[in-house]
Amino acid sequence: MTNLFVSLKANRTLRVSSLLMALTLFAAGALANGTNSIPYEEDFEDAPEGTIIAGTNDWASTNGWYDADEGTNTVVVTESYTYPLDVPLNDSGSNIVVLSGSVSNLFDHAGGDTNVWVDLMVKPAYSAVQPEVDDDLQLALYFNTNGQIVVKHSYWNDDASGELITWSTLDHPPVPSNQWVRLTITMNYLTSQGLMDDEYFQIRLNGGEPLTTYYGLERVDWYFEEGTQNVIDPFVPSRNGSWLLNVNTLGSILNLNSIEILGEGAFDDLQVKTSNVLDLGTTNQIVASVTGVGGTIYPGGTLYIPEGDDVTFEMITLDPVNYELDDVLVGTGGATSSVGDVTSYTISNVLAAHTIEAVFVEATGPQYTPKGIPFDWYTSHDLDPNTDEDIDSDDDGALNWEEYVAGTIPTNDASVFMLLGVEYAGTSNKVSWYATTDGGTVTDPFDMLISTNLQTWTTNNIDWPRVDGTHEWWDTNPPAGPVHYRPVILWE
Repeated sequence: MTNLFVSLKANRTLRVSSLLMALTLFAAGALANGTNSIPYEEDFEDAPEGTIIAGTNDWASTNGWYDADEGTNTVVVTESYTYPLDVPLNDSGSNIVVLSGSVSNLFDHAGGDTNVWVDLMVKPAYSAVQPEVDDDLQLALYFNTNGQIVVKHSYWNDDASGELITWSTLDHPPVPSNQWVRLTITMNYLTSQGLMDDEYFQIRLNGGEPLTTYYGLERVDWYFEEGTQNVIDPFVPSRNGSWLLNVNTLGSILNLNSIEILGEGAFDDLQVKTSNVLDLGTTNQIVASVTGVGGTIYPGGTLYIPEGDDVTFEMITLDPVNYELDDVLVGTGGATSSVGDVTSYTISNVLAAHTIEAVFVEATGPQYTPKGIPFDWYTSHDLDPNTDEDIDSDDDGALNWEEYVAGTIPTNDASVFMLLGVEYAGTSNKVSWYATTDGGTVTDPFDMLISTNLQTWTTNNIDWPRVDGTHEWWDTNPPAGPVHYRPVILWE
């Protein structure tokens, strides 16, 4: 599955070069026949397995979903999934939508007197590439490779003389790749801001507190400073708030009238509502946080748990080669205690506020590169494990990490894993090659590949033990005619 991408757009269909998922806002002029009304809910439980939810060639299907790209194959699939909190619509449902292509749903919503919020379950994956999108949208977001939401928005520059557009990373514990999360977007259409009637939005994960970032405002209405008669202008950024300015803020107020989801992925339990107050039906607060790097807690952030519910948290090490879970701290009523380095912990019968903190530290054992090579091996040869893994330092034809596997010296071109020769004796062939254990550091055995045409190779399963220096193996039953040998390392 590809990365999740969300976009709330102003006036024309979003097109991106990579496979993404998106939510889109269109201006009123973009409406067509087949619109639904708000409030709108869809849990897809009434759709049989294999139902294609969208029409084709921009024609609407019976439930109002459009195929924005010819060839879309977006179907309903019966698949149960585990999510530790409440889902928006159907706790017992088993149908989800698996997306491949692009679909959209149009809504008849012309009024600007209420806020609008979009709430759904999504299964995001990471994206290493920032998507290329136009500026004629209200917002766009995706999950980066650190599991953070990155959102496109506007902001007022420091002297409030104009608006600039940027991408900002929201502050929250990393979302594990391919885990279901609840995504909620609140569009502020109620509060009129300044001369341009600017509009703002907030984003929440898992029904928790709105996520913050550097350019976010704490509030978006004109107000009196507490204890004074000073009027506070929200155009001046307060920094590290949760309200972000829409990308496209010019012209008339643009109201939600379309949602587009595109790319590959899965979603479920979509609802679109008009409400001036966001009510997720939650009560007791649990702050789930992470200390250190290399891991996360799921679900994470500032969450609200219904009275008497149980909630299970998973501590997930994202980089187990270099980091490990050290401790889990659980607190309530002002007291905090350690529950050890448990990877799963349940807070039962939630009746009060709690905290839970996953503490990650550098691994106590040797550090390893992504290919599993010890840092110490590189530094012992005056190499940098972060930059020198995929280069050939001694120009002998073997990359540095391959020299570790072969037990050879990466800075000595005379020390290289190589075939020494093949000798014929009677009806047998003797194959000789050079490799070492690097002083016992690597002991992985060898196999032998055999070919009669240099195109098709078969394994001989010799499982030959490694020694320091020359290795010799006899093929006592060679195939007829020319034969070629290739010793290989069985490295795990």
